[in-house]
Amino acid sequence: IGMYERDVAMRTHDRLTEIGAFDRISPERAKALADRYGLEYLVTSQPLALPLAYAEGSLRVYRLR
Repeated sequence: IGMYERDVAMRTHDRLTEIGAFDRISPERAKALADRYGLEYLVTSQPLALPLAYAEGSLRVYRLR
């Protein structure tokens, strides 16, 4: 599947719109997105009240499930 196929582009657009301001994502919003899309981890530099799976420097990986 190419990245520029219409269905892939529309899905990507819809998901980016749904995420909104990623740099201000709340733990509740992250969990809701995890449930909707089957996500297991969130990678960010933002400190969040979620179970930390890994950290290196400012990078944090949170477990969502």
